[in-house]
Amino acid sequence: MLANARGSVSTTVNLAQNALRNAQLAYDQAERDHKHLLDMKGWGYDVEHALKDSQVRLDNARTDLDTARRNASGAVHASESVIQAQKTLAEAQARYAALKKQPNPESVKAAQLSVEAARLTLQRGQADLAQVEVSRINALRGGSSPQCRQESRRSATRRSPQQSTARATGCPIRATPKAMESESRQAFRQALPSAGA
Repeated sequence: MLANARGSVSTTVNLAQNALRNAQLAYDQAERDHKHLLDMKGWGYDVEHALKDSQVRLDNARTDLDTARRNASGAVHASESVIQAQKTLAEAQARYAALKKQPNPESVKAAQLSVEAARLTLQRGQADLAQVEVSRINALRGGSSPQCRQESRRSATRRSPQQSTARATGCPIRATPKAMESESRQAFRQALPSAGA
């Protein structure tokens, strides 16, 4: 069981570090392209439109890189916490099992509380690690497309649902709690007539 958990932790860290490497490569390329266009402008070429597009790509690449850095750092920190919590839990369970064989009520109770505390620490660490994975996946989904970023900003200012526009642009739909609640109510209302029939 511990081996499986460690494998899962390792996978999350590896994925976050791969995402960081890819984001760094994308940023380096965007920066080279932008500098080249600045050189061309200095040489007298009319590249204003291309420069604006290039600046947007560079800004997006910088944002992706910052996100990937945070995710990679968070993954390493959370994975270290999870691994330490797993060790602490295993030690606490072993002490508890040993004390149950030669019961001293106070020692057994203390060991039981120690196991529960270690289990809670492990759960917190696993939740932190899961949050890093969610953040990494959201970065991939929302990620590199400037069109999706613009659509995301537009949808944040509209009251109407974003599904139709998101489907038309091919951008992923990020469900918000409010949107999910609205969809649940709508499904409930649709089910009412059939329930009464």
